[in-house]
Amino acid sequence: MKIIVLDLPNGYKITAIENTRIILDEIWDEKIYEKDFTIKEGMTVLDIGANQGFFSLYAASKGAYVVSIETEEKNYINKKHHK
Repeated sequence: MKIIVLDLPNGYKITAIENTRIILDEIWDEKIYEKDFTIKEGMTVLDIGANQGFFSLYAASKGAYVVSIETEEKNYINKKHHK
């Protein structure tokens, strides 16, 4: 698994699993998760199945309080992936 560094539109720099750029584009550029509602400052957002946390970061950048849950270990970037 290759790990890459990406810059988000709000200035965040993140590490991500290679080939996930499309997910970032959907969330940050196309705003696909805000088609039916708008995330506002002070909202609480539950990100169940958070994957690598891209939507969680997006919601937090809008001022939301975010709770993220991800159970699939392969979505975690940690020391064992950097060997």
